[in-house]
Amino acid sequence: MKRYLLLAGVGFCCVSGAAWAAIDCATPPSCDELGYAYEEIDCDGQTTLKCPFDDAKVYCPNPMSPAERCQADGYKTGTLLCYVGQTKASCPYDSSYKKCTGTASTCADLGYYNSDSVGSCECEFGALELDSFLRYIDGPCYKCGTKEECTSDDTGDLPDGVVAMNKCRACKVPSIIQ
Repeated sequence: MKRYLLLAGVGFCCVSGAAWAAIDCATPPSCDELGYAYEEIDCDGQTTLKCPFDDAKVYCPNPMSPAERCQADGYKTGTLLCYVGQTKASCPYDSSYKKCTGTASTCADLGYYNSDSVGSCECEFGALELDSFLRYIDGPCYKCGTKEECTSDDTGDLPDGVVAMNKCRACKVPSIIQ
């Protein structure tokens, strides 16, 4: 009797051990293999099904392309000119799409005059426009020009009746110079 029990116990262990080994060794399919290849953002408001193994992976019938994702996030292709204080950022889904990020500087932020305030500036020789290739949100911007920057000839003298020349704009004459 003991022999039969021993054989039955060994047989049970062999059969059940093989079954457990088969369960433990099976590799489940990945979410991608099951069709859950997207993220919520790819589905843009569509009804989605979540992968049972990874909540970050979903299925939707019409996912957005990388270009559509970039456009939805405000990125554009082509020439992009940012204001001073901003930087160009590439779309993480398609690097050919770019947008300006950061806060654009105003002329006043940088201590300059803009087109509206340049008439009230107090510069002895006039207000000189800053480099035109720089873009300011309220530009163009002006700074006080030097005598050399704002006069017409090598002597540094202004012709009679002229307040400023070259790229300089006339300013209100400071009270200490009158």
